[in-house]
Amino acid sequence: MAQLVRPQEKPIAELWAALATPLRKPLVVTVPSETLVALAAAHGVVDVVALARCDWAALWPYLYLLFPIPIYGDQLAEMVLFFFCSVMHFAADANVGQYSSSWNVAAAIASSFFLHLVLLRLHALGCTHTAMLVVTVYLCFFHVGALFVTLYEQRDVLALAAVALASGFAAADPRRAIAVAFGADAYNPQTGALRVDPRVLRIISCHSLSTQLRKGRGYVAPVMLHEYFKQKLKLS
Repeated sequence: MAQLVRPQEKPIAELWAALATPLRKPLVVTVPSETLVALAAAHGVVDVVALARCDWAALWPYLYLLFPIPIYGDQLAEMVLFFFCSVMHFAADANVGQYSSSWNVAAAIASSFFLHLVLLRLHALGCTHTAMLVVTVYLCFFHVGALFVTLYEQRDVLALAAVALASGFAAADPRRAIAVAFGADAYNPQTGALRVDPRVLRIISCHSLSTQLRKGRGYVAPVMLHEYFKQKLKLS
């Protein structure tokens, strides 16, 4: 006798398949603008500054790079970690400057999560150019902007100079900057295809966690929620 399937199980299975299937495949995206991608990647130099300062409290997430890489072609766990690190990384942009007090932490996380779901769905539908355009515009004009605000408030002249210098080199020679960030053979200028290696995904995840841990720069998820509920209790 054929096994009966409950009506509510099918939509859940279809939703999981729609979201998980693109995560299992090697990540290949379409570059909308070489300059935007290069500028977005350049802000990662803040971790190099942290290394120069021996700021190990912020750099310990990079120990993740020492773990074995999963079999290429089925990197679901790698992509899921990358997804959630990126969600928290973007949500922390709400905790910047004079606008930090006006942002609801839970709303910031929810908004970031929704944005990532939209990007994931666009990627699944094959609209990688549109997804990457949204990501790079956000990174260049909001995320990196928020980073500059934070570094300025901290009077971190060294990090400000490093990010500004790296951004200048990226704008001057975007293809070389992409090769440095993603690998020499990752980008095909003729097709605009950019292959994001699992190791690069790990580096981005580590950067996201490291940025959250750096002094005065956002919060990791449990701390964000703790501070949110603490403020709620004070108000009540």
